[in-house]
Amino acid sequence: MLEFAGLHFKNPYVVASSPLTARVKWLRAAADAGAAAVSTKLTFLKQPFYGKLRMYNDPTVGSIVCHDRRLDLDEGARLVEEGKRYTGDLIYFCNITHAADDLEGWVHIAKTLESAGADIIETNFICPNLSLTARSLGQEGPTGGAVPGQNPAVARRIVEALKSELHIPVVCKLTPNVTNLPEIALACEAGGADGICVAGAQLSLPPMDIYHPEQIYPLLDGASMGSLGGPAARLMGFAMVAQLARRCRIPIVGGGGIETWQHAVQFMMWGATLVTVCTSLMWYGWELIGE
Repeated sequence: MLEFAGLHFKNPYVVASSPLTARVKWLRAAADAGAAAVSTKLTFLKQPFYGKLRMYNDPTVGSIVCHDRRLDLDEGARLVEEGKRYTGDLIYFCNITHAADDLEGWVHIAKTLESAGADIIETNFICPNLSLTARSLGQEGPTGGAVPGQNPAVARRIVEALKSELHIPVVCKLTPNVTNLPEIALACEAGGADGICVAGAQLSLPPMDIYHPEQIYPLLDGASMGSLGGPAARLMGFAMVAQLARRCRIPIVGGGGIETWQHAVQFMMWGATLVTVCTSLMWYGWELIGE
């Protein structure tokens, strides 16, 4: 039994917010496989665009998620309410994001999910598939995801607003696309965050097919930068966890490229209390948790 943010976890495995946590049937599969917790699919008040999953996958290197379908608030709340009926002692992190300057919106999303049964609110300060990708190309875009996660003052204000209204823990999932990761984590801690999560998500592009350059992602016209996962993210994940473990007093969820129990133990040796897994489950199946 592990303690994290005042809650007790039967083991350290958290299934990361992903397509694997977007439907009740997958939440039940995670519980049946023995996971201690899930982070539900990223939920918006209303998502800025409706995409379908498009990924680059190479199990020898890594994965890049460039597009995916997220959840509107009514969908996210219904997912938690229904999932809780069938998943026993599974702990629910609820992954959310919103416009950086609308604190009331952040609170509304979080309180709605708390009422639906969320055990932890996970602020999504990590996703590069929203505003960060656009801004890196000199374009305008929505301000959720990684953009508030790059500004310590903004991140702190969001956390303070959530902590002032919620009765459940707040965990901040941070983008690695910053020059000073501990500064962001410490700002979240100062705002009252109960934990930090770091797991991959370096802004990435796949290798070009020099013979078919138009075929970058299946069924997608053109390219989009995306969130790195799989083996390529693991060593960077170790470094992120180690930095934060030396600087922060609050506990850490660490991940990125976990494929074996040895990888999970290594993240915990670097300072994580819990570990989060996604890409390898998509590649190899739910049995990986038990193994």
